Amino acid sequence: MLIIVKKMINILSYVIIGLWGLLTIIVIVFLINRWTNPGWKSISNNDLKDYGQITVVVLVTIGFLFFIRLLINKGLDSE
Repeated sequence: MLIIVKKMINILSYVIIGLWGLLTIIVIVFLINRWTNPGWKSISNNDLKDYGQITVVVLVTIGFLFFIRLLINKGLDSE
């Protein structure tokens, strides 16, 4: 049972990291567009604050998932 949970945690971690990476690429593209065309409307400061909050949530979630995976590894090693 622990092996299945460990695999699910790995899959969930990679999906979250992939979605966050995609969001990061989108934000970078909009920032480059903002810097190269200062007169055009682009990403706002509130959007960047929201991105920062999302990043903090993602980092905490990934850290928690890796901690759980570490506990599962210890449980599997002791068996």
